[in-house]
Amino acid sequence: QQGIFPPGFQMSLDQTWEHSYNELRGFWFQHGHCCVPQMYSKNPSLGHWVRNQRYHYRKVQNGEKSITMTVERMRKLTDIRILLEKDYNQWQESNQVLKACTKHAISWNERYE
Repeated sequence: QQGIFPPGFQMSLDQTWEHSYNELRGFWFQHGHCCVPQMYSKNPSLGHWVRNQRYHYRKVQNGEKSITMTVERMRKLTDIRILLEKDYNQWQESNQVLKACTKHAISWNERYE
């Protein structure tokens, strides 16, 4: 938030959620997914925020109460296809396989150049 808002400016919890949601939408538009790395260098807090949203989304889905997750927020997150834990784990596994294949292909090409 530093640099964007004047000194002393404080957002309400709803404004903070909307700001983070808009940051996630920007990430989604740029990358085509919502799998923000935990230590995303361009916005280090965004990965933590996404993990927190998945946690609260899952709580509501399991019939538990969440003081931060509302029906409207769930709809917004669903609209940008935020992945739930199961889907996210599958994405991570696929991403690891892709990285390994890419690394192997690079080393294979280096041998024959």
